[in-house]
Amino acid sequence: LSYNGQAVVAGTVVANVASLVYTPPVGVTGEPLTSFTYRLRDNLGNLSEQVYSMGIKVGLPYPASHNASVSAVATTTLNFRPAFFPFASLVGAQLQSVVIESLPAKGQLLVGETLVQAGADVNPQNLSYRHAAGEWGMQYAQFVFRVRDSNGRLSQSTSVMTIHILGGFSTGV
Repeated sequence: LSYNGQAVVAGTVVANVASLVYTPPVGVTGEPLTSFTYRLRDNLGNLSEQVYSMGIKVGLPYPASHNASVSAVATTTLNFRPAFFPFASLVGAQLQSVVIESLPAKGQLLVGETLVQAGADVNPQNLSYRHAAGEWGMQYAQFVFRVRDSNGRLSQSTSVMTIHILGGFSTGV
């Protein structure tokens, strides 16, 4: 912890909290990684009786995702959008691409009219799914993916996309 470039020690008076900086050791993460206690001083110079504690979380710069599901009508091709892939970044990066780790057992993942292969790194905007004609069902198909951020970092864990194909509706009453 430093203030105006100098190490903070017990009793340091901080007039401008915007100049208080914590730099974690290289490669070290934690929730909390460290913490410190402090008291507040008012504009008359009086210290608060209350002692406050602040924990500092340090996460990895890698993006994260989680399992998701999408639904499509049986008569259509499902065109993915970036929003279909959950994405979070501690460093403010954006979703750049999706790496397909495994393919669905049924149907086809496509970029344009080209079949996607396991390991492909694709823009989610260009990804589509075509199910087998005449088939539908909840949890119809799944594939495993990881997300890549705009800094080129790949999520460390995989997520599962579940595809529901809605069909078999009766016609008119």
